[in-house]
Amino acid sequence: MVDRQELVGMLIDALSFEEITVPARLEAFLREVRDSEMNETTKNEIERKIRRMIVESTRHSKILTKMVKRVMKSGQNDF
Repeated sequence: MVDRQELVGMLIDALSFEEITVPARLEAFLREVRDSEMNETTKNEIERKIRRMIVESTRHSKILTKMVKRVMKSGQNDF
């Protein structure tokens, strides 16, 4: 079992990572790819996949936000 406060802390850490860290790192990587000497086909493929990863990270953020809300509304002390 996990204490409610500990669970909220873990979820908020994960949420912060998904909302702030992941998109920033992916965007930085994307800038490096754009500035590289790779051919355009390769750059376009990488950009398409990175954009998909950013969309998925946003989706994960929404899921984590819902989880935090559920835990906060719950009367349970252990999960």
